[in-house]
Amino acid sequence: MKRIELSEDELNEQKVTLKPIFGIQPECYIKYVYVFLLLFVVFLVFILPGLLKNGTYYRFSSSPQGASVYADDIRLGATPGLYFVPRGEREITLKTPYHETFTKVVKVKGQVFGSLFIKRKKDFTSPLNFNLTRESLNREHLNSASWFQTDEGYSSQPLPPLMTGLMAAYYRSAQNTSEISEKDLLEYHISLLRSAAQIQAYRQWQDSAALFATKGKVLNPHSYLTAILTGVDFLKKNPGSLDIFKQYHTLDSIDFMDPKLKRNNGLVITGGTQSYQPLLSDPLQFRTVGRLNRDGQEYDIYAADREITKGWYALFLADHPEWTLSALDELMKNQWVDENYLHDWDSEIVPGRSREPLRFVSHPAAQAFCSWMEDKYFDSAGMTVRLPGEWEWEEIALVNSLKSSERPSQKNLGPLEAGSFKPGSLNLYDMEGNLWEWCENGFGMNDPFLYNITETSRDSQYSFPDFAVRGGSWANNPGQVNIDTRGSQPGSWCTAYVGLRPLLLVQR
Repeated sequence: MKRIELSEDELNEQKVTLKPIFGIQPECYIKYVYVFLLLFVVFLVFILPGLLKNGTYYRFSSSPQGASVYADDIRLGATPGLYFVPRGEREITLKTPYHETFTKVVKVKGQVFGSLFIKRKKDFTSPLNFNLTRESLNREHLNSASWFQTDEGYSSQPLPPLMTGLMAAYYRSAQNTSEISEKDLLEYHISLLRSAAQIQAYRQWQDSAALFATKGKVLNPHSYLTAILTGVDFLKKNPGSLDIFKQYHTLDSIDFMDPKLKRNNGLVITGGTQSYQPLLSDPLQFRTVGRLNRDGQEYDIYAADREITKGWYALFLADHPEWTLSALDELMKNQWVDENYLHDWDSEIVPGRSREPLRFVSHPAAQAFCSWMEDKYFDSAGMTVRLPGEWEWEEIALVNSLKSSERPSQKNLGPLEAGSFKPGSLNLYDMEGNLWEWCENGFGMNDPFLYNITETSRDSQYSFPDFAVRGGSWANNPGQVNIDTRGSQPGSWCTAYVGLRPLLLVQR
């Protein structure tokens, strides 16, 4: 196609002529086009945003802060915060782990015109009611203890603020109808010191201590001095706790000059000749080992002279079929045992006859056995059968003292019959070797340093993820495990290495 060249004058003379539309001249309809475009822009800017997002922005706040905000079960965020709620009837919910859930049905209004520039806003404030049961507090303790005793290696994943969150919620809540008292919180707080085995855990414990000392407020001279005096009193009673603090702080040596500072569990080992033999057809005897003073009450203490055997456990199962292998699924459902419960059990075991030590038994099963033995063979008033406390076990074993050279070699083949080792000075067999033995108390990493906490742990309302075991087993060579060697495992575990040895307490 041939190109036509135009001069500048010809170009200036070029015109565009609009034709009529439906008989309407251009000078008439062109202004309507402009009006339409203007109205379309107004619609896009001032109306369409309100139609697409019709509702109200609520300024959510709560006392204390940090509550999760839900609108019709959709999480919007946490208080304080400004969140959009769509128009209509909405169920607004505020919840935290420690408070009663607050729910309110709200008729949310909307705004159509100008919502892009002027947002419709409204305040939504709720005072939350702190309402935690002791059972819930125990669960919080168990969760914190589980986190605190994890191995180091989670620096990229900080500990959840369980302790500090609970302490802040207790003191900063607008309402409090909980059955939890400050005494409960103090016991909870001190108990968790047993498990603060890593620096992150210890720092959270310190932050929680500050919240407790100030009742959730900022430290001031009075509360700071009160906290110091409380700490000094605690250190006087538990001087070994300095060994915990020195791991994270530089401290000068502190000597309280008190020769009486020692672990005081009220147990005095004396030995003796008196004994109880609950079943004449079985050699098991409870032999006197000493006296115990607990809460002003005196007891004579007897220890089983050997580990509980399968013959004894068969008697227990005959009276309690709910602990037999036929009930394994239910026992596992309740987390009382694991799948290895009574793994080596022989259906031909004769009740009261077998001398093979019981193993593959859990901590709850060991406690159930002790309760059964108490009811069946020691039903007199003032007689109690239970597992030994960890430090009770240690003191009894120290006095009983069997030299490693006197331990028979088990060659890693399994446990020997109960009573196979030489007896110690208290006439107790197999306390070192053969099987680890369940202790009554939960296991805290810092327990050796806390003289006046762990001795009363039996009466504690708080649970720990693991329980203490003592004594070593057939899998440990002589000299590998000492009397003061501590072990632990979850209470539901049933292993080839752990059995039990009960104590008998006779009230004086």
